[in-house]
Amino acid sequence: MSGDIAMHLLIADKGKIKRMEGKTAVYRQHGGGITKNKFIIDNAYVALFMLYEKTNAYLNYRYNATFRKQLFHMSKTI
Repeated sequence: MSGDIAMHLLIADKGKIKRMEGKTAVYRQHGGGITKNKFIIDNAYVALFMLYEKTNAYLNYRYNATFRKQLFHMSKTI
């Protein structure tokens, strides 16, 4: 759905990064938006889990603890 997360993960492997806490952007919500469609939301979570799994493998599991922590946190919010 979006290449931003994948790009950030690959760039992060090349140097230091910092995760910013809190909201850094806003977007408009309305009844016809994709964030209101359960099918799209469910598929987005599946795609995101797969992205983390495949990126973890691509990076030879060097950041396995970090990926697992993020996946665990995501699974609690679904």
